[in-house]
Amino acid sequence: MWNSENGKIVWAAMAGLAALLSIVTSTLGIQDRVKRFTETLAIFLRMRLRLECLLSKMRLNPEFETEEVEKDFIQFQEQYAEACPAWPHDIFFTEKLRNKVQTLAESTVAASYA
Repeated sequence: MWNSENGKIVWAAMAGLAALLSIVTSTLGIQDRVKRFTETLAIFLRMRLRLECLLSKMRLNPEFETEEVEKDFIQFQEQYAEACPAWPHDIFFTEKLRNKVQTLAESTVAASYA
C-alpha cells in the first residue's frame, strides 16, 4: 500500500503532520502546561477532600467547637489563596465557560445535599 502513488502521498502527509504537531507541541509547551494543570488540580482535589471532611465532622457533631472549626477553615482559606495563583491561565477558559462551570458545580453540590 505504501509503495503505491496514493500510499506515498498519505505517508508524506502523515509525516508532515507529525512534524508539524511536534513543533507546535514543543513551541507551546503543552507538556509543561499539562503537568502544571495536573499538579494544581491535585492540590485543589486534596483541599476539596479536606473541606468535605470538615463538613462531615460538623454534621456528625452539631455541638462542635467553633474555634477549632474556624482555625481549620482559616488554614483552608490560606491554602486556597496560595493555590489559586498556581492555576495556569487558559485562553479558552472564557468568562462564559467559567459561568457555565460555576452553575454546574452549584447544581451538583445542591443535588448532593438534597
